[in-house]
Amino acid sequence: MPRGFGRTVKDLIKEAKYYSSIAVDLALYSLASGSKIAAMEVLHIENRIDDLVREIAAKASLSVRSPDQTGLATAITDLARAFDRITDSAGDLAGLVIRDYPIHRYVRSVVNCCGEVIGLIRSSKTVSELDGNVDILLVRRGDNYILAPREERILEGDLLVIRGTPEEVLQVSRQLEVPGDRTPLGNSYLVSAALAGDELADGLLRLKNMSRLMLEISFHALVYVDRSLASLIGDLETGIDGLYLDVLENSYASSIPAEARESVSISIFATALEEIADAAVLISRIVLSPEYEEYSEFLGEAVEEAEEGYTRLRVSKELDGVPLRSLKLADYGVEVLAVKRGSKWILPVPPDYVLREGDELLVKYFKEAGPEGVEDEEEILGSLHKLGLEELEEIEEE
Repeated sequence: MPRGFGRTVKDLIKEAKYYSSIAVDLALYSLASGSKIAAMEVLHIENRIDDLVREIAAKASLSVRSPDQTGLATAITDLARAFDRITDSAGDLAGLVIRDYPIHRYVRSVVNCCGEVIGLIRSSKTVSELDGNVDILLVRRGDNYILAPREERILEGDLLVIRGTPEEVLQVSRQLEVPGDRTPLGNSYLVSAALAGDELADGLLRLKNMSRLMLEISFHALVYVDRSLASLIGDLETGIDGLYLDVLENSYASSIPAEARESVSISIFATALEEIADAAVLISRIVLSPEYEEYSEFLGEAVEEAEEGYTRLRVSKELDGVPLRSLKLADYGVEVLAVKRGSKWILPVPPDYVLREGDELLVKYFKEAGPEGVEDEEEILGSLHKLGLEELEEIEEE
């Protein structure tokens, strides 16, 4: 694909993927914390994505020089549409906060039920290095955005989007002297998600988990030309649609007049998650197109060059019978998206999952997010190999 003027199409795709991911995380954070600042940042990012999508579509169209390039241009445009759909969903969630809609307690609980959180912090001082072991996803400095800054020097007035455990996010907040009444989390992350047995809460949680997993899996399929995973996304679509309808039905059945406005947040939340799942389906259809292999290298490289990487790992004999959680993969910046045992895919992966020799782990990892002393992608994958997880070089057709 010719470079054209300014940034390349690859550059634009990489940026759009990164911004769309941050938009969703920030939107969930705004729901949990009630932060209008975070919600407004989501809308800023949504506008930025709109500009990127238009630029991607224009450059893809102008780059077509022969009939055999039409498929690539269409795939690029469809991928841009998926990013647009994701950020539009994030914008809908942020709109609830901006319009002062009360957020239903089930939505807050579902948003807060994960080990890592996103924090939005405006620094009150200049520091050369952050104390907490957090990832800096984005820095807004004046009107400029810095994506995944390599240098941790933070200037007074910078607005940071960071990811880490609740304790680490609060530690950074204290280091940057954020006023106590403006901590990025407050007590919001303590909201209980222990709503076992409640069909509505359980449905919302499953819808959130499955929609995000489908999106991550679709990116893996795009990078590795994995049609089996792309087909899996299509199979999951029917289940997601049914789950979405169940959530709406349970929401309407359980609502009472006094909570009518709170129930709106459930509907918007569920619809946004369903839209994210639809974006995953759109990406999977790119992979399933007959001619995708002809231009897979271009799109795969564009997605893989982002801060997040995807790979499959095979479990060695020495890990047979070992609980997955005991490997502490999160310390290496690794998230297990799904497990394949034989011909069966398991997702989401249960917290008490026990590994068996030959299991395949589909994982996402942050390329510079390993523990102390592990600094880059190659070292992270090397550390996983030492644990007994071997990276698969090729994906066999199934």
